[in-house]
Amino acid sequence: MRFKVKISRSSIHKWIKEFSDICTYWNLRPEIMKKYNIRNKADILESFSFKHSGLTYNFMYHKPKLGILCHRFDCLGKYLIDMKKMCPSDFFKEDERCSKLQINVKIKKEDF
Repeated sequence: MRFKVKISRSSIHKWIKEFSDICTYWNLRPEIMKKYNIRNKADILESFSFKHSGLTYNFMYHKPKLGILCHRFDCLGKYLIDMKKMCPSDFFKEDERCSKLQINVKIKKEDF
């Protein structure tokens, strides 16, 4: 409770009902309930952490939402799923940073 405000379940249900037309998850929930075991957190959320410069970064995605919303964008879904393998902690070396990389680019301007 970040702001130390207790909100009743009835208030939350009322808000969900009131804003269900703009609440994407509310519209997806029936399909998710059929396909996934929502009682098991591991079936719903995929999460992992990686370290960079002494800081820990948490990466997380909602499996059902990804499965339903990224079906038209298979490459995006695959990219997010593969992040765990593609982004190991040792990928970030202390002295190597993209922001410090010097690249000489020569641009040739042509008139049309």
